[in-house]
Amino acid sequence: MTSLLAVLALIGSATAQPSATFSFITPASDAASAPLQAEADISRRAIEKFFGKPFVNSVAVTIVGSRKEFDAAIPAAWGVTPSQCWMVGAGVYDRLIMLSPTAWAKDACDHKPGDVDEAKQIMRHELTHVIHGQYNPTHDFTGLDDAAWFIEGLATYVSGQLDDKRLARAQAALGSGKGPTGLADAWSGSEKYGFSGSMVAYLDKKYGRAKLISLLDKTTNAAIMQELGTTQQAFIAGWSEWLKSRKLAPHA
Repeated sequence: MTSLLAVLALIGSATAQPSATFSFITPASDAASAPLQAEADISRRAIEKFFGKPFVNSVAVTIVGSRKEFDAAIPAAWGVTPSQCWMVGAGVYDRLIMLSPTAWAKDACDHKPGDVDEAKQIMRHELTHVIHGQYNPTHDFTGLDDAAWFIEGLATYVSGQLDDKRLARAQAALGSGKGPTGLADAWSGSEKYGFSGSMVAYLDKKYGRAKLISLLDKTTNAAIMQELGTTQQAFIAGWSEWLKSRKLAPHA
């Protein structure tokens, strides 16, 4: 059984414009529901501050208590159901769907069961997809597989998931010749979060926040590179040099 909790229009972002309304459907008596609802507000404010833009469309946040409910909440048109066990969240311009961490022990893999702190990072990751979708003409990133490095890398970077451990693994993989040779290859393999997230971090450092924000509406790698005034080869070379030069402690 679920309970519907509506949140008033959330105002007070870094911009002068009001943010859109968030609504919640959560499992009744789920211990993670209240912390995740609070995190949605915290993340919304942090994301709007990062981009200097508000959420402009209402967002329906659905937190479910089982893998079966998770798959049922995902539109069939997305083509991702039955979902893989590592997938515990999904976000597009008007909705966010998340498997409660209280269900991870039974219905998820590669996530620490009951870890609300990890769930909060995932909430911020998915909300980054939501605001990105609101400023991208596709709204749900359909057909943007080659630019997945930017879509997923942006969410990894903004959410704080690009920690030193992830960066160190990506650095080690790059040093051993296992790095991507093209942008379309970055979102693949075991270090895809580290590769893609660090590409966006490099982009932010080298080209600046305003330039990064200008890429939200781009739908191809060619358009992204044109906006940056570079080529894929030059961008990857610059990113590789930047990542290899970072002083990071090795992690397993």
